[in-house]
Amino acid sequence: MHCRLSGSKLEIYGLTQNIETKEYMMVFQYANKGDLYNYLKSNFEEITWEDKLSLLIDISKDLIKIHQAGYIHCDLHCGNILQNESWLGSLKSYIADLGFSRKSDESILKNQIYGVMPYVAPEILLCQQYTSAADIYSFGVIMAEMTTGIRPFYGHKFDVNLALEICCGKRPKFAEETPNCYIEFAELCMHPDSQKRPTAETIHNKLSEWHSLVKESDKSDEFDDSNEIDEYDEFNESNESNEISQIVSEFMAADKRIPELLIILKEHPDIVYASKLINISDIVQQYKVRNNQHSKYDVGDENKKRTNQPDICVS
Repeated sequence: MHCRLSGSKLEIYGLTQNIETKEYMMVFQYANKGDLYNYLKSNFEEITWEDKLSLLIDISKDLIKIHQAGYIHCDLHCGNILQNESWLGSLKSYIADLGFSRKSDESILKNQIYGVMPYVAPEILLCQQYTSAADIYSFGVIMAEMTTGIRPFYGHKFDVNLALEICCGKRPKFAEETPNCYIEFAELCMHPDSQKRPTAETIHNKLSEWHSLVKESDKSDEFDDSNEIDEYDEFNESNESNEISQIVSEFMAADKRIPELLIILKEHPDIVYASKLINISDIVQQYKVRNNQHSKYDVGDENKKRTNQPDICVS
């Protein structure tokens, strides 16, 4: 039985059954470094931006495979991303727990969904059909969490009020000194218009590009500074080179900020984020009320801003 996505290295050993409930369960390879959130929490000071980009590349690879297979994960968050370290010391990230996944051509949502609200795309909270773009939104939230190690919307109640704020544009915060290119791309992944979000392939390519630049900059530090200037002086005069230099310098600056961010991270106690039932019919109704109130009073630029907000389904 072929029971794993092509390209994934997290083994599935077979099926077992709970003798009491009669429910079937998949038996996976043990991921010895746990989920992504706890890994970040425990190792934040040692994880460089080169490492973060590498982990995100792994996640994007698995997301590509899921989407190519015609599925949508529907519950992508840091608790469903597992880390495994090989006996050679290499670390890999894997997307797990496809229990809420669905085919991309599956019917429209019911009035309730399961998920972790901060990772759920605004259009899903407003009763629109799941598409692969909903997974991309979740990936963008994970990108933001990577910068801080802190749960998105920590301290907020996961209620209708938070859902409405998300639907009206509220997004997770990024750590200070996070590279601008990274923030802009993560925000694109979380764009309120699902059609403007990049594909998993585009994400993989962009992250790989940045990873190569950062990795090459680390190698160049091994050479004498004068030789480096002689070799690349002409190239650095071009606009493209200036842009590359800016990207690399921002990732290097972000690495230097990590010890300070660790202090902030330690001030946040652990909190469990588990997938729960979300009543989206209540959110839709409250969103309609809020939009009707705004339409009576808002003019000019505010109306333009709302054109970027998701439409609601017709109930």
